[in-house]
Amino acid sequence: MDSLRADGWGDVAFLLIAVMSAVFFWYINGFYLNWLVFVAGIGAGVIVHRTFYFADNHPVAGFPVTMVLVLALVAAVHVNH
Repeated sequence: MDSLRADGWGDVAFLLIAVMSAVFFWYINGFYLNWLVFVAGIGAGVIVHRTFYFADNHPVAGFPVTMVLVLALVAAVHVNH
């Protein structure tokens, strides 16, 4: 997202509508918020963002780090409950 003065207002409007739609869907279906999962999700998002940011700025050193992250995410998806 670039600066809001230039062309960021479309992004802000889209994200706001998306969040409002998600909250509405969440409320209508009677879901509850598990704060531990919420905080862990934010933490995972920050880790993914920083990993890919590091890989963009340091391509050679960032490749193994990114591969480890991708393999960890694939393993997490395939874990049986």
